[in-house]
This record gives sequence, C-alpha cells and structure tokens, in this order.
Amino acid sequence: MMGAKPPSKADLAHMGRCKAGPCIPCLVGVSLGLIDPAHACRGGTAADGHDLPMMEFNHAKSGNLRRGHRYGYAVCLWHHHGSQQLHALGMPYADAFLRWGPNLHDQGNLFRRTFGTDDDLIEAQAFVLEQQTAGCDSV
Repeated sequence: MMGAKPPSKADLAHMGRCKAGPCIPCLVGVSLGLIDPAHACRGGTAADGHDLPMMEFNHAKSGNLRRGHRYGYAVCLWHHHGSQQLHALGMPYADAFLRWGPNLHDQGNLFRRTFGTDDDLIEAQAFVLEQQTAGCDSV
C-alpha cells in the first residue's frame, strides 16, 4: 500500500488513536532516561481538566513514499518538525534539544540512532495502543 491513497475510515480511526498520545519518541526517551517524564509530550487531559495538544502522525516512508496509513506513529511538534516549531514551543533551539533530544526535521540520522528506526517506533506505537485497549493507563 504505497503512495498517496486516501485513508479509509479504519485508517483515520487508527491515526486518531495514535494522535491522542503519547509522543512515541518522548516515551522511548523517558524509558532510556534521556527525557524527564515531566517534559514528555503525552496528550490526553491535564490535571486541571484541560485537553493537552494532540500529537501528529508521522507516516513512515520507503523510497520517499508513504508505506500506508497504518505505518506510522504519534510524534510531538518538536520530534516531528524541530526548529520549524520553535515559535510554538517558546524556547531556543539549544534548550529544546536538551529537553527532548534530536528531531526528525533537523537531525534525522541522530533521531533514528537515539529513538530507533521507523519500524522500532511503529512497534512501540502498536504496544501503546494494545495497552490502551487493554485498559492500562500506566503507559
């Protein structure tokens, strides 16, 4: 399923569940001890009842073509767009890098060495969705 085929209703539902969070690179970074859990982008609802920003869905590619709408993972603004989103994050590049590590836009190779390949991150996304479906809120 390569190319620009429009998403089906099931694909849209899958991407929506992913985008509800957490950011998979943030989650991996926390598990590796690279990101403070307080700074991990998780989506959902804050303690004060306000909705936290949804993640974006990063489509994995092969040969610069999307592999399909089920091949991707949730990603926050920093991990997806990096320096393109510094205005939204309200901090200098060096501070964002220290807080969240490398990002796909600015340092794709370092991002993959740090957080894993697309397939690793897709597998982590599948695990998170399984745990959410099973009713485990500890993810």
